[in-house]
Amino acid sequence: MEEKMGIKRPPFGYFSQLRVHESSRPKPKSFATEFKDPNVGVPIDFEEKIKKLKQDDGSSFYSANMG
Repeated sequence: MEEKMGIKRPPFGYFSQLRVHESSRPKPKSFATEFKDPNVGVPIDFEEKIKKLKQDDGSSFYSANMG
């Protein structure tokens, strides 16, 4: 590289080094959504239904959820 282009090769790991840019601009706002209630749409007796389905052999799955 030095012979053909006349510049030295950067040291090993040069392009993978962390570079922190200091700026006077404010940081951009985060686009992450903040959920106020984590249980939106979950019925109150959800855990009871799950326990019941685990105890059954699975034959009552259709009647419990679809019927």
